[in-house]
Amino acid sequence: MTSTKRWSGYAGLVWALAYIPIHIYWAFGGSAAFLGLARTNADFQIANWGASVVLLGAGLTAFALVRPWGRLLPRWGLLGTAWIGAVAGSLHFVAFTVVVVLRLTGVMAVPDYTPLLRGADLWNLLVFEPWFLFMGIFLAVAAIQHVRLFRGQPKPAGGRLARAVSAILVLGGLVVVLYGVYTFSPLTFLGYGPALMGVGLGVAIWAGLRRRDDRLGWEIAEV
Repeated sequence: MTSTKRWSGYAGLVWALAYIPIHIYWAFGGSAAFLGLARTNADFQIANWGASVVLLGAGLTAFALVRPWGRLLPRWGLLGTAWIGAVAGSLHFVAFTVVVVLRLTGVMAVPDYTPLLRGADLWNLLVFEPWFLFMGIFLAVAAIQHVRLFRGQPKPAGGRLARAVSAILVLGGLVVVLYGVYTFSPLTFLGYGPALMGVGLGVAIWAGLRRRDDRLGWEIAEV
């Protein structure tokens, strides 16, 4: 596998990780001057903790898609996570960019459209929303490259039932994380969601290792 066939996974990981430090800074109460916040409030801090978790997951998903070890994970669960992220990122970019452009151009009248709000809109238009667009593109391309890279190769070890259970847990955990972010529930997106995803990954790895041990036992017996 040449690096040119895996670039999206590396780009997605770097793109996601590069966006985490500012969210951690805000999560600890750092200043968000472009929003007029000398120190971020509690809701803003919670949202940024959730965003950091989602960003890390998006980067690792893109990377796992183009690496051989990623095949230990349930294939349709991994691809499903990537496509959900790709669609969500793209729709976020389109929806918020359209609203911001309408406000900036005056097509959408906004009472008390202060210079501060205008500045926040410019930040969204030029910095934040493009991030969502490119993250969505990286995830989509990584999903496509995953299919091309591993087409025709033997399926990873692990029974169908175990892999199905693993995929359901991973996707379920992703849904719980997103729900926790949008409901401002730290316990949900930092606890329950990652726990479900961790159990799902554990099931996939356990099934793969168990199948390999079984095969090794047969090979030794035959010798």
